[in-house]
Amino acid sequence: MGTSVLRPDSNSYVIGSTTYQEITDKYGNPSISREIISNEIKIKHLYYGFGQLGGGHEKDMGGGRGTNYYFSEGKLVGYKFSSSLEEDHTDFDESLRSQIRKNVDDRNKVIAIFGPPNGEYIYPVIENKNHKAHIYSYSYVIVPFIGKNKRFSKELVFTLDENNIVIEIEFTKQTN
Repeated sequence: MGTSVLRPDSNSYVIGSTTYQEITDKYGNPSISREIISNEIKIKHLYYGFGQLGGGHEKDMGGGRGTNYYFSEGKLVGYKFSSSLEEDHTDFDESLRSQIRKNVDDRNKVIAIFGPPNGEYIYPVIENKNHKAHIYSYSYVIVPFIGKNKRFSKELVFTLDENNIVIEIEFTKQTN
């Protein structure tokens, strides 16, 4: 159910250039539309999500995919795609993050280890106007026959300086 957004390729969006109107023309009305504040600037957040029974990457579960888009002054300043569908899941091996060294390794090494990112942020989603962030995210929901849903998510963010050197590595993991 919902609007299925396919995994973006490197030519799908141009950060700082793709417009709010281009995204809504392509995908229609989002599942969620709201305003948030980041670095004291209003950002328009759109979320398109899709779920189905079966076909999930994790054993005995359904699958889904979703994309978050962030706009400032009508221009795309960030997006993040996540899928638990077997054909395009975004699961990643978080233990490999120890192979990336802050202030030494660059964007090319991150991509060599983790593949193309499934999201990117620039200012004002991130703090520094000269930096960008590459996002790797994965989540899924288990809906039992009886009982509460269980949600699992993990996200790995590499912040890159103006020379594409990794300056920050953030990893979060949640189960609820």
